[in-house]
Amino acid sequence: MMTPRFKECKKDIRFPVFLFTVTVIISNDILRSRKKLDRIVGYPMTKGNPQAMCTEYGPGLKCFLIFRPGADVDTFVHECWHAVFFMMNTVGVKIDHETVAHHMGYLSQQVYDFFEEQP
Repeated sequence: MMTPRFKECKKDIRFPVFLFTVTVIISNDILRSRKKLDRIVGYPMTKGNPQAMCTEYGPGLKCFLIFRPGADVDTFVHECWHAVFFMMNTVGVKIDHETVAHHMGYLSQQVYDFFEEQP
């Protein structure tokens, strides 16, 4: 049995008001995609085989969301929350209902649209 060819698609989603970027990666091999980020984020992934993940990049205004193709809405909204929470904590924004709701809505819609663009 042949191993499927590694494939990933990427899209940067920018939050200009915070100078923050979320890079969304759709990958048929999450562990391989995450391993490629080890040098960038400064630490390796040590365990697991997740369906999706949010990898925070502490030194910079960036994080990475990695999903398997066909992830459901529950999965990407869950990971989007991690990204929004990290972003707000990183830039020092108070986490309140409206700010979270607007940024969650924006990021979730962008991720959903990216999934819809895939063949």
